[in-house]
Amino acid sequence: MGIAEGILSVIQTVIIGACGAAGVVSGLRIYAKWNRGEEVTPMIFSWLVGLLSVGVLIYAIRTYILGGGLLGGLAVGWSGQLNLEVYEFAMLAGLVISIVSMLRIYQKYTGGEDVVPLLYQWVGSLLFLSVMGYIIQSLVRF
Repeated sequence: MGIAEGILSVIQTVIIGACGAAGVVSGLRIYAKWNRGEEVTPMIFSWLVGLLSVGVLIYAIRTYILGGGLLGGLAVGWSGQLNLEVYEFAMLAGLVISIVSMLRIYQKYTGGEDVVPLLYQWVGSLLFLSVMGYIIQSLVRF
């Protein structure tokens, strides 16, 4: 391992550790506000987007910049490499949104509100997500 690779490794470890610590502190802040009964849905979404952004950037740097994943070839070839990642990201994003939505429905339920229409909408969105995932998977042909 050369000096440049060692420095890169240390910088990468520090950045990942700092992002992880920031994610934990933000998660604890969200948890504290949740326990006080405050609205935390926007905070959860921004927290998840931040964590996903860090993960995507780290993956992209490791795979495509440091690993040489995109050396040569045309953009059409890159789309063949990226189709599985895009599909998995779309399904993961839908799953995260559905979990956050279920938490919001639970908050309204414990607050005494009628949640039956919200449950119907939630189940419908899950069915839509599943059907669209199946269609995308069959079109992309992994």
